[in-house]
Amino acid sequence: MNKHNPNNENIQFPLTNDLVFSLVMQDTDLCKELIQRIFPERKIAELKFSDTYVESQKSLINGIIEKSVRLDVLFIGDDQWYNLELQTTFDEHLPMRGRYYGCSMDMDQIKKGERYNQLKPSYVIFICTFDFYGLDQAIYSFENYDMRNSLPYGDNSYKIIVNTTCSNCLLYT
Repeated sequence: MNKHNPNNENIQFPLTNDLVFSLVMQDTDLCKELIQRIFPERKIAELKFSDTYVESQKSLINGIIEKSVRLDVLFIGDDQWYNLELQTTFDEHLPMRGRYYGCSMDMDQIKKGERYNQLKPSYVIFICTFDFYGLDQAIYSFENYDMRNSLPYGDNSYKIIVNTTCSNCLLYT
């Protein structure tokens, strides 16, 4: 008999709990399934999860006085970096947070003397329990580009916002 749970009840915690989210995302099969649902057009086998480094609650300290970053879940594969962030509270500055997180991930990739072409494509993915843009879309995808010429900037930096409240959302079926 468990003294903390004397009736041996099945205790459930929501995925929106920070610790639970981090623990669940350490399961590479679950992570692979989630990323496959966010990027259905990709062959997720290319992520090579057996060789992928997964770290939860990764702290990136960019300097002594700069704001540090604590990433919920960071996946580092051969070809790309993925940061999964669970957002349960609406914050109007979410895009600025995405910019800062992406920059922090880049600073953690290359060391002094290394070339910029060694930066891997990076994805900051916010999984939101609300619709940030209010358009009832399941996924909002962003990358830098020249608006006048519709020309991609080519920095391989992407921000994704997942709306878990989408009315016709196929992401979690």
